[in-house]
Amino acid sequence: YDYKIQSLYAYALYRQNRHTEALDEYLRLSALFEHSAEAHYYIARILNAMGAKKDALQEINRAIEISDTYEYRLYRVYLLIENNKLDDASLELLRLKSQGSNDPYYNYLCAFIFQSSGKSDLAYRYFKSSLTLDSTNVKRYLDFVEFLVQNEKQDEASAVLLRGVKFLKVKDRENIFKAALLGQETKNYELAESLYTVLLSLDSSNPIYYNNLGFLLVEAGKDLERAKELIEKALEMDPQNPLFLDSMGWLYFKEGVYERAALYIEKAVELDGGKNKEILKHAIEVEKRLNNLDKLEKYKKMLESGK
Repeated sequence: YDYKIQSLYAYALYRQNRHTEALDEYLRLSALFEHSAEAHYYIARILNAMGAKKDALQEINRAIEISDTYEYRLYRVYLLIENNKLDDASLELLRLKSQGSNDPYYNYLCAFIFQSSGKSDLAYRYFKSSLTLDSTNVKRYLDFVEFLVQNEKQDEASAVLLRGVKFLKVKDRENIFKAALLGQETKNYELAESLYTVLLSLDSSNPIYYNNLGFLLVEAGKDLERAKELIEKALEMDPQNPLFLDSMGWLYFKEGVYERAALYIEKAVELDGGKNKEILKHAIEVEKRLNNLDKLEKYKKMLESGK
């Protein structure tokens, strides 16, 4: 049983996202080669990917006991954050400061910690440092844009998003989708439209893409006929989805067909249980137009109470 060959095989499985098989191989390696910190490190990564965050933290601790490296320590910080142990993560980052000051990932983790603890100025500084040190990392651009939106820096968020999308890879659906959502939030409608179009070319069976592109066109006041076709397609696939019903209702609202808008949006509120604030805001607008005072008060109370 050759360690080098088997570890390469296990790593290949890991890279292919064949997590169960990769985990079996790394567990075998860790049993046969007790001092393999690398095996415990990858077991930690796989367990985290599979949602076993506490077990992942235990495994990275074992890796550090065998070989106390900066890489393993930094991954431990990430897992501490994943396990919501922010104080421990902060202390660990402080210990690693001398090694990590010029590491983009270290700066990114610092930004996340400061963001989580409400220290926006420091979070902003570390987000920028992270991107200065690694100017092609799409995920960090998108996380920075999200941070800027949350802190009401819309103009900067829009500019950073436009820089970041240049580094998107064609088949990276997760980041393309996130960029499209952020495009909507920053009112970069043309960008968001082009990204949803790419997503639909990659997967024409996803109703969320149809709905979001349709809703985007409604918000932009552009090509409402096409928007209707897209939302109808989403509803064909998932007729009880409150978000899709809300989109259709909002389209009718924009067209001035308020009674029909109310049918869809009231159904959306009913199915959603009043959890989605955006749907409730739409319901309030519709009932105002129809002068339905009882329903208007009901939806206002739901919005205020967060029910």
